[in-house]
Amino acid sequence: QQSSSSTSWIPHAQLVPALLDNLSCADPESVQNSAQLLGSLLDGTVGMLPCLCEPKDEARQRCRQLVANCLGGTLTAGGALNLSALDVLLRTLPRACDAATQGTTTPLEAMLVAIAEAADAFFMALATPAPLPPRIARFLPTSDLETMPRPQAAQRTKLLSLFEEALRVKHSCDAHRSILEALRQLGFYQVVLDLLLLPHTCNAIHIRAASIVEETLKMEGSHDALLMRQALLQDAQLARRLVDFCEAESNARIRPTCYAFVMSLCTALKECAARDATVAAALETVDCWSATASADGALGHWEAVHSKPLGGRLPTRSSDIDDDSDGDGD
Repeated sequence: QQSSSSTSWIPHAQLVPALLDNLSCADPESVQNSAQLLGSLLDGTVGMLPCLCEPKDEARQRCRQLVANCLGGTLTAGGALNLSALDVLLRTLPRACDAATQGTTTPLEAMLVAIAEAADAFFMALATPAPLPPRIARFLPTSDLETMPRPQAAQRTKLLSLFEEALRVKHSCDAHRSILEALRQLGFYQVVLDLLLLPHTCNAIHIRAASIVEETLKMEGSHDALLMRQALLQDAQLARRLVDFCEAESNARIRPTCYAFVMSLCTALKECAARDATVAAALETVDCWSATASADGALGHWEAVHSKPLGGRLPTRSSDIDDDSDGDGD
């Protein structure tokens, strides 16, 4: 019986390393094809790619190079962001976390070390406008390169996903602590709240930004988790910004597209305060929070509207038995 697996006719031991190496190719189309093929291979396998685990020294170098390829081959700011390589990293990092829980820590630690070194560069790519793609920029005069509108969603959603995966890592090591420390020093949560609350209509960014806030509110136990939540609540002033947003937008005829996400975060913050005294104490210092979260406030009105059945009343329907009995007298 012949095997239908691709491993029977594709030498994965040579193919996968070659595809990873090709992520640094100068041809964007070739890089994209390599990333898509790596994604297909990941979909068809369970666990980490073997070349990212063994031998250890080569695996560490490949993991480091994968992170560097996301930034144009360097771990410092200035390189062009490689979204195709970033896709591969985003699909590989959760598997590395799973492998670490089973005792294989080499790929995760190597990736975290590289991400920690490149934290400033990734943050700079998130907080600054994306450059125009070369296929467009080559047709424009130099004077127009900085003023032309450019797509932001693809770059920012992937970078937010990367930082969210870093927050979810449960493996405690110096590199992970360095990443969290860098995010606190760089004002990461202020940027996340700007991406959530400032006017734009990209719900993909809203989803990622809200998910990062909710993930941080769920963090508990370790000292690093407490520091991250403190950065969100105090440094970024989460509650204050949510209250100000609700006061400005709750009576608008057309509410912003992020309004539902804001209400969801208000609910999450209220639930977090119910189980954590430190969060409750922080909320007590925010003017108008209790009014916003009350039954008569913006959150109460939102919950009341969404607790009503569709159509304004509970659906009712006569039974088939009643329908049959009505026809018996004919």
